[in-house]
Parts: sequence; C-alpha cells; structure tokens
Amino acid sequence: MRILEFFVCSAVLLLTNSALAQTVELSSRTFWLGESPSTMESDQPFFAPQRIQWLNTIIERDTVLRETVIHVDTVHPSIPVSERIIDPGPNVIPLELDDLPEHLVLDGYHVFGSSNGSLRRIVYLPLDPSAGFRVSCSQMDDMQSLGLCVVRATYPPDNLIWLMGRLYFPENPADRPEFFRQVAERMRDFTYCLDVTDAPTNPRLENPTLSNCQIEMTS
Repeated sequence: MRILEFFVCSAVLLLTNSALAQTVELSSRTFWLGESPSTMESDQPFFAPQRIQWLNTIIERDTVLRETVIHVDTVHPSIPVSERIIDPGPNVIPLELDDLPEHLVLDGYHVFGSSNGSLRRIVYLPLDPSAGFRVSCSQMDDMQSLGLCVVRATYPPDNLIWLMGRLYFPENPADRPEFFRQVAERMRDFTYCLDVTDAPTNPRLENPTLSNCQIEMTS
C-alpha cells in the first residue's frame, strides 16, 4: 500500500512540476508559455514571445503582430505603467501640424518632437486618455522615413506590467492612422490569452490563434 502511495505522490509531483515549468510569473500574473524562457532569469524578468517557436508561428501569421517584435516586461522602478504612458519623455516639446511633414501627421494624437529643433525623435500620445499607450519613433537620416517606432502599452490586470512592440521601418503613420492603436490592442489581446492567473488552462490547445480573449477586471 505504501509503495502504491509513493508512486501516486511521485506522479502528482511530476505533473505539478511539469505544469509549473510551462508557466512564468511576472509581477502578480502567471502566463502559460509552454516553457520557461531564459529571459526570466535576468535582473529584470521579461519574456519575448518571438523567442518561443509556437508563439512565433502565431505572430508570423497575424495581420497586425507580424510587423512587431514584442516584449512583455515589468517596470523598474515601480512607477505604475498608467503614469509612465502619459509622459512623452525627456527632451521633447509639443509640435503643431505645421511642424510636421504631411506623412508624419496623425490625427487623434498629441505629437511631440526633439527639443533641439530637429525631428529625429517623434512621440505620439493618443488624445483619448483611456487608450493606454504611447508611441516613440526615430527618423532615418533622410528625415523622410521612420527607422523604428516603439509602441508601449498598459496591461490592465497589472499596472506594473507593460507591453512593448518594436516596429522596424514602419509605413508612414498618415497612411495607416489606426495602426498604432491596433498594435496596442492586439498585443493586449494576445497577452490576455496567455494569462492563466485566474483560470489555469493550456492556451496552445484551447485557443490556437490566441485571439478574442478578455480579462475580467475587478476593482
């Protein structure tokens, strides 16, 4: 009888450890990734979905995310993300429409530019305070195209987690006025699908596209 109990306990322990090895914790949330990435061992833990093969496959097929390089990260020091997002950052000043080339104009945003008189750095802040994201872009040497834009977005279940999407050589913002918002919202949706804090599941099996997920928020 004791031998049987030993094997049962060992099997349960093995299954438990196997399940834990497939999840990672950031701040107060638990995410199912199918493995524990090495980035969780860094001084400031984060995970990069593209470094996990099955997640990268989904991203490559996604009409929005395939243009991004995503990080799910914790903030340090512990200043709430909702406060960080509304700050355009140092060394930028508000810009008027006349200060911008037409292809960089983006309706529905406050726009900031480098304070040294050059437009090498541009920051877009949505006029809608509930949008929960900001975009910082750098220009190429020709000053006519963008080399990199970084979308930083809130993750509402935890105000110490933020989502970062790097966009390399993106199209002109004026040509896709909704794209930055789509990136922020799709990154949230994608990450919601991986969040198993309140309902332990296997997202890879239950939601193969990692889409149409919602997190019930409690006050």
